[in-house]
Amino acid sequence: MIIEALKILNEKYKNLREIFSFKVIGYVIDEYLKNLSVLPFFHYEGYLSRKEAIKIMLKSHLLLLILTDEESRFAIPGKTFNYLRSGIPILLVSGEGSLKEFLGDYAIYANTPLKIAEKIEMMMNNKIKIKKFPNVEEYEWENIGEKYRRLIMECVKS
Repeated sequence: MIIEALKILNEKYKNLREIFSFKVIGYVIDEYLKNLSVLPFFHYEGYLSRKEAIKIMLKSHLLLLILTDEESRFAIPGKTFNYLRSGIPILLVSGEGSLKEFLGDYAIYANTPLKIAEKIEMMMNNKIKIKKFPNVEEYEWENIGEKYRRLIMECVKS
């Protein structure tokens, strides 16, 4: 879906390379990498240290979070909380499920190539404003770890 959406944008804007950059960090399936690499605004960074990846993330205007339909039902990836702490809008591409419900109005949701392209275009034109996620500190690893510790201690005492 993402590749199709990016191709829609590439055809619509002949100067897209000058106003838009799509960076991917980490693992990409070879077939996807081949399809993305023909787009003039695509940059593949490969694997980076967490620190370097976060530096790039913090320079972004939109963060992409993709889940398969199967993952969408129950998964909330750990990077979701890094994305939320950044304060940068999130474009969620997924089916119905836990993550969409969790993020609610705090993310941009799209599930077809045309809608994805439309949402990216709206962000490029500053036509979307996303509210900041409240109490994001509650989801920092240290706080989650402390909650788990207390929960385990309660179970052990019972």
